[in-house]
Amino acid sequence: MKNLLSLIPVLAFFIAFKMAGDDPNPIVYGTKWLIGSTVAVLLLMLCIYRKLTRMELILGGAVLLFSGLTIAFDNPAFIKWKVSVMNIIYAAVLLSSRYIFRTNLLSLFMHRYLPIKKKEEDACNIALSCNFLLIAAVNYVLAFRLVSLLGCTPAEADSIWMNFRTFGIPVIDVLFFTGLFIYIYRKLPPEMKTPEGVSAEGSGNEVSEKKENTD
Repeated sequence: MKNLLSLIPVLAFFIAFKMAGDDPNPIVYGTKWLIGSTVAVLLLMLCIYRKLTRMELILGGAVLLFSGLTIAFDNPAFIKWKVSVMNIIYAAVLLSSRYIFRTNLLSLFMHRYLPIKKKEEDACNIALSCNFLLIAAVNYVLAFRLVSLLGCTPAEADSIWMNFRTFGIPVIDVLFFTGLFIYIYRKLPPEMKTPEGVSAEGSGNEVSEKKENTD
């Protein structure tokens, strides 16, 4: 349900951009719909689930910040920068947690559900960071360099960027996480490569946690 609700602002932004008509700045026009739909979705989630997760607050705050600047200065550059800035932050958090603070954030998930080795966790951490940086780099090129690279008009460049933001990023993520899943699956012990094995591992972790709590 939450995943479906989170798509509403993305689609509202895309549809409003396409329907902007003769508006001289269709991205700014679409941003107004983006910020309005984001607030509406957050309020709806709050009413349904009685609370918002930390990630929902962070992502919602980022949308409000970059969208607000875009509308206030009537400049689409701010909302275009959002994708690159947020993905660079994600990569920086993952890499700094591992190589500065010596904690792999992915291990918080993987140690609980998947018994893979530390070096394989590190490989997943680096791969995910590279995926974030790739999206950030591609977004920057499509948002700010298309006119000079391809000689297209600003309107054509904006349309290409909007299509990438709406459809390109999800495609990249699907391809990446499919590859990551295959990599992790190949590294699992043989007894874990069945639904029963994964279920048993998860139950074992829960039992162990309960035992530790009672001790």
